[in-house]
Amino acid sequence: METRVWDSARRKYDASGMYARLASFPLDLMNAERAAKSWAGALHLPLAPVRILVAGMGGSAIAGDLAARAADAFPGAPIHVVRDYAPPGWLDAKTLVVASSYSGNTEETLSVHAEATRRGATVVCLTTGGELLRRASRSRQPYLRLPEGMPPRTALPHLLVPLLRVLERVGRTRGVGSDLEDAFRTAGRVLTVCRLDRSETGNPAKRIARRFATGHPTVYATAAVSPAGYRWQTQINENAKSLCAFATLPELDHNILTAYDAVDGNAARSEIVVLTEADPAPPVARRVRANLALWRRTAASCVAYPAVGRSALAQLLSHVVLGDWVSYYLALLRRVDPTPVAMIERLKRGLAHNR
Repeated sequence: METRVWDSARRKYDASGMYARLASFPLDLMNAERAAKSWAGALHLPLAPVRILVAGMGGSAIAGDLAARAADAFPGAPIHVVRDYAPPGWLDAKTLVVASSYSGNTEETLSVHAEATRRGATVVCLTTGGELLRRASRSRQPYLRLPEGMPPRTALPHLLVPLLRVLERVGRTRGVGSDLEDAFRTAGRVLTVCRLDRSETGNPAKRIARRFATGHPTVYATAAVSPAGYRWQTQINENAKSLCAFATLPELDHNILTAYDAVDGNAARSEIVVLTEADPAPPVARRVRANLALWRRTAASCVAYPAVGRSALAQLLSHVVLGDWVSYYLALLRRVDPTPVAMIERLKRGLAHNR
């Protein structure tokens, strides 16, 4: 009976087919790997760039965050993600820049790309086409043309995997192939428990969405998996058209935590999910336990979810997949189509009109 209710909601509200997009995540990882491996292997890039800059917005920028976090265990050039029109002042000819824009027309990314080209940086582009592809072709910069026809936020595997392969090519990480195999298996396992035909009792995504639908969606994450926590926030924003609070431990203990002393009742509506790595270091684990004990006294609910998977990449993506499905089920509960982003399109038209 429960499955029929959820399936009825899917048919009624998911007019644009987001369900199929999310269900293809593991397969998209492997398809992206097939496209990126030989492409990246043929790139002529500096073996040890002084700095690496990823220019992107939305899903492209989150891909940069995830890649940087997955590479944390390996020494090398610092990786910076720029979500803005202007690059930092240190960008120069010794910098490797990955300009990532699914549409190819993201104006902030195009602005950084132009400045990186002007300053003589080594530039690689990831896009489906648009102005970024035209500029890359004109400047003879290497590029990978991504599969078209999907909302940019569902193109995360196609934005992430080539970036990981570029980082491996310049010696900033290694073992990408085995990490992707681990991530593929892990994403498949998480997808299995989040399927529509799994009851709420055994489906964490449905359970979390149900709680989020009645209170204030709140996502906290340890630093090791913070990019995945931010992905939860943005997916809930775009798919469910809902506000969502996000912050990282331990930083939030030095500011946000005090809000749970409030007497106005807002804290009591917080539905908190805490994301952690699979095996947090003892100081992190101790802090998470202490926070859970405090929040369970004041918040509506508080549940911790450790990541699954062997590699850092797999653990990050285990949280990404779970969060994507939470946002999907929350959209159905809120009776909205997960795919359209009308406000973003409205803003783009307003910006174009005011040029």
